[in-house]
Amino acid sequence: TSPVQHFTAEGKDFLVFADKFNVYVVNRKGEARFKVKEQIEKSPNNTFIFEPATSNNPARLVTTDVLGNVKMLDFSGNVTSVSVATFSPQHYFEYCDFDNDGNGDFMFLDKSSFEVYSQKKQKISSFTFETPISLRPVVYKFSEGNYKIGVVDKLNSKIYLINGNGSLYQGFPLLGKSLFSIGFLQKNSTMFNLIIGGDENFMYNYEVK
Repeated sequence: TSPVQHFTAEGKDFLVFADKFNVYVVNRKGEARFKVKEQIEKSPNNTFIFEPATSNNPARLVTTDVLGNVKMLDFSGNVTSVSVATFSPQHYFEYCDFDNDGNGDFMFLDKSSFEVYSQKKQKISSFTFETPISLRPVVYKFSEGNYKIGVVDKLNSKIYLINGNGSLYQGFPLLGKSLFSIGFLQKNSTMFNLIIGGDENFMYNYEVK
């Protein structure tokens, strides 16, 4: 029920996928690398996010189950579970260091509610949209430790770029109704360009300071 993902850790390849109730981790021949020591009913809208080893934690894969519990799976099969709130099975989840404190944070987007929590379960930021969001949010890395979250309100043809603290990036929301790309169109450019599809087959090119 999930796409097959490939990760490399400790010099080994790991192919990871899930059915309705279990997560499987195999090598290139399809042989089990290890047995996951806990049954996980993985959330359908989310993939596995790889977190490299740190001084405090081994390398691990991070995802959520259908109740929104964060599941951290290390490469020995051990599972650590963190519950910060209850979410619908259709929630979206991302994991990265939004507040630039050296630790990964948990981002949830469920219907019209956007929330980010620290690993200590403290709410870092939140935002409420006008209508439920039906497209997966995208995390953009502008620079080291500077992440923004792109969200599309398809019903209202609006796009949002949200800072790690939950505030809107300057100039947003903008018109658009598809997932969008942000990058430099020219080598010497001092501004990012945001490219997105809009109503009536128009394509918009915004400059983002």
